[in-house]
Amino acid sequence: MTTSQTINQQAVSATQWAAVTGRVPHDSDGAIQAAMTLIKRRQRGSREGYSWAGELSSSALATAMSIVALHLTGSERFQPQIAHGRAWLFATQQADGGWGDAISDTANVNATSLAYAALILTAPDTANANEQAHMARALARLERFGGWAVVGDPARC
Repeated sequence: MTTSQTINQQAVSATQWAAVTGRVPHDSDGAIQAAMTLIKRRQRGSREGYSWAGELSSSALATAMSIVALHLTGSERFQPQIAHGRAWLFATQQADGGWGDAISDTANVNATSLAYAALILTAPDTANANEQAHMARALARLERFGGWAVVGDPARC
């Protein structure tokens, strides 16, 4: 068992004990301290801003939000990164025309609408035929989800 699995098991056990008995177990401080130590060990140092050093799955949502944020700076210096993000979105578009939260996830309305909107916002003045085909597939998938009305309806989104 890895250290993180052991710490997780200790934390779950402490939580279950507290839920059943209404009391905090005497060793919960140790489990919490061990968890904090593990988290701190996995953080990057102060030069990188104390951020998490693990890995996340590739994400259409994160890529779409990132290219929009870069675009909204109004700076031309981010054009290579925006172009790279756009290319990644096109390359990871699923056969049905949509995107899932991660590459391995089924397409859903949130990821599809966000990726599509980001691609529209960041589109160059002239799109090539390949990009136009991708955009048409994305719009068709979004329409099969119920269109923009679904995006604005939390009960259906």
